[in-house]
Amino acid sequence: MSSLSSTMHTSSVRELAARDNDGIQVQLLWELGSDELILVLNDTRTDETFEVPVQRDRGLDAFHHPFAYIEAALPLRAERVAA
Repeated sequence: MSSLSSTMHTSSVRELAARDNDGIQVQLLWELGSDELILVLNDTRTDETFEVPVQRDRGLDAFHHPFAYIEAALPLRAERVAA
């Protein structure tokens, strides 16, 4: 899994965790420059991708329960990323 937003450069982003299940790709990324965690969900069936900032102490929880974080963030903080 290496799909990153066009706003992120691969040299400044580290993938901390990734999984793919039933067409849903989940990534937990660490943006080195800003020291922020980003949860990325990609639904390969609908070709929709969402990025949500995650508090540092909630990273693994967000990775294991991504839809709880996406729902809490919509529509205010989740950003739909153009493919």
